[in-house]
Amino acid sequence: MAVDQDLQVTEFEVFDRVSLAHLGTFTMRDASGEATNATDGIDILQTPLPGFPSGVLAACDGCGDVVPGETDEGTDVVSWDRIAALMGLDR
Repeated sequence: MAVDQDLQVTEFEVFDRVSLAHLGTFTMRDASGEATNATDGIDILQTPLPGFPSGVLAACDGCGDVVPGETDEGTDVVSWDRIAALMGLDR
């Protein structure tokens, strides 16, 4: 997986681990509906957790966003099951 660092809406690019073929693109929104943006770091945990049976994707939201008077927004998290379903992937 790779991301751009777009200041409006980050696009997450998913690639096959073996062939490196591009499998698709998606965006994320937090619980309030705000788009995940200015992502300067992601982490994928593929270990089952309570509420996340196939793991999670965590993405820095607003990280490195240089806007005077504003601070980083934090981290947005989404279930890997949700990503896999959206993209038609095996979990």
